[in-house]
This record gives sequence, structure tokens and C-alpha cells, in this order.
Amino acid sequence: MEFKHGLISADSHVVTDRNAFLDRMSKSKFGERIPHIMEVENNGAKVERWVVNDRPLKTRGVCNCPAVMGDPSRLSYPQRWDDVPAKAYVPSERLKALDADGIDGEVLFPNDPSSFHQYSDPEFELACVQAYNDWLIEDWASASNRFVPQCIVPLWPPEAIVQEIRRAVANGHRGVIFPAVPMNLRKLPHINGHEYNSVWAVCQDLEVPLCFHAGSAPELRFPVYPALAPEVADALRAVIRPAS
Repeated sequence: MEFKHGLISADSHVVTDRNAFLDRMSKSKFGERIPHIMEVENNGAKVERWVVNDRPLKTRGVCNCPAVMGDPSRLSYPQRWDDVPAKAYVPSERLKALDADGIDGEVLFPNDPSSFHQYSDPEFELACVQAYNDWLIEDWASASNRFVPQCIVPLWPPEAIVQEIRRAVANGHRGVIFPAVPMNLRKLPHINGHEYNSVWAVCQDLEVPLCFHAGSAPELRFPVYPALAPEVADALRAVIRPAS
């Protein structure tokens, strides 16, 4: 990566292309379970949402990209795919946005959908994980070395996690994203347990960082006292959210 501006975004998110999973998963094996975008009804309105495992995700929009919607409040979410700004999901347009903002490169985190453990189907989970990881390399990492791709992984077992890390890094991923509290997502050992030692070891062997996304563990946050003034409560949340 060449440095022109002197800044790197350490927490950028890519909006997954609507065909990322459809193009990379077996239709004969998974059918309508494959993550895809479909029109659904939401409070009486026709909107579009990601559908995973044949069920729409409960999200505020077709994707989570309020920062690029042009609304100063950052509370606007696109309700249809055609409303999503190109710089959210098109690498060439994102590069223009980086130059406009004076950013040399960005570390990439996923947008919805990025979690597949809840469907209790290891084969489906792994297929979704691999489809996302392959798409990120093929579409983004290949477009520019200003994009730092990070792979997602299956939640369990450790052997599957390690195998996918090795595969993804060999394909070009430069970081690994892991949930901070896997034991709160499923009945699993505590993240400090020895069961995960092979995961930390493979990251060390391959010399890739393992990233926990700030704010991803609300169950671990210090509770905000309800009698606090709103501005004080917001200030406290600003401190404890990244610390979680």
C-alpha cells in the first residue's frame, strides 16, 4: 500500500454484493436457503431485505450504510437495493470515496449477512462463510491493495475454524474476524478456554491479526444507570461500547 494521505481507516464495512452467495453456493444443495435479497412486507410497505435460510433478516434496511446516505443524522437506511450508494458495494467507487476523504486504505469488516451459526447446520454455515470470504478476495482485494480483507470463520469446531483461516489467508486475507463472546451466541466453551488455543496458534503462525469488533459484546457492558441525564448516559456508552 502506498501512503499518500497518511491515514488508514481501521474499521470500514463493505456491503456484500447481492449476488455474492448466489454465485458461489450450490443451488441444488441449498436452494432458497442461500443468502439473497428479496422483496418483503415491512409495516405495510414493500421493501427489500436479505433472506437467509429462507427467512428475511430483521434489519432496518436492505443494508446498514447510514454513513453514506447523505443524511446528517446518519439514521437513514436504504430500503431497496437500488437506493444503496455505489460506494458502499462497488470497489472502484469506494476508491474514489477514499481519495475524497483523504484515506490511503481501509481494513474491511462485513455487513449483513455475516453470521450463519444460528441455523445449526455446519455445512450451510461453512458454505456461507467460504462464499463471503471468496467474494471479498475476488471483488475487493483484487481491485486494489488499499483494501485489507479480513475473513470470517465458522463458530465451531476449532478444527473447522483453523482450516478456514488457513484457506482464507492462503487466498489473500490479511486478518481474521472472530466473535468476542462465542459462548453467548451458542452453548460453547468460554473464549478464554483452552479449546480455542489452536485458533490463536494458527493466527500466530500465519502472522495475521485476529480482530474483535468494538461494541460486539453488549452482554459484557457496564449497565447504564437509568436515572442519569441523557447526555451523561450517552457519554458513558461512548466509553463502554468500544471497551466491550
